[in-house]
Amino acid sequence: VFIIMVQISPKAFFFDFDGVICDTEKLHMLAALYVLKPHEIKFTENYYFEKLFGYDDKGLFEHLFESTGQKLNKETLKQLITEKNTVFMDQIESAIIYFDGVVELIQSLHAKSIPLAVVSGALSQEVEACLKKGKLDRYFQFTVCADNVSRSKPHPECYMTAYQKMLANIPGLLPDDCWAIEDSPMGIESAVGAGLNVIGITNTTAAPVLSVADYVIDHYREIEIKTP
Repeated sequence: VFIIMVQISPKAFFFDFDGVICDTEKLHMLAALYVLKPHEIKFTENYYFEKLFGYDDKGLFEHLFESTGQKLNKETLKQLITEKNTVFMDQIESAIIYFDGVVELIQSLHAKSIPLAVVSGALSQEVEACLKKGKLDRYFQFTVCADNVSRSKPHPECYMTAYQKMLANIPGLLPDDCWAIEDSPMGIESAVGAGLNVIGITNTTAAPVLSVADYVIDHYREIEIKTP
């Protein structure tokens, strides 16, 4: 198999989490289905990956209640997010899966002293638990998650926040010096909106849907890190 290498020289690198580091999207889907049972809201796996994929928990529940014509008050929303988080945390105890090649990419970036961060629409507690489980937390300077921002992807706030945090550590860092890797159109839109370079990876979404990214790859080994 002939692999075309994507050569990049990042001064900072941002990873999305679900669908990029961890194969956890299905666990999020099952957790959501479980907590929505009392509200008689159901959806198929196809519907989840076509329509709901990329939302944070708040956006997911708001969309589902609206599309079924049900009212969702703040109290119920808060309760659903808490319950889903509990179910998800129980699931990852037994089912944490990293995508093939991602750990090697994280380690090779770290070995070249390129600072790393996670920028995710998931909750901090979920991300940190999954990273700790594989002892990956030591490679990342910080995480920016759904509970750290007021507007989630596709809004660029999370990536703008991550860039500002990196800038505090690396004076003179420009958005164009930073690279992000994403698996959803919403995530790519968020990173592009913050002025970052983006690689789309086809872990969960077909390549044509990711075409707004600077590059689209099928596997992490297609990335070659060149130090400036």
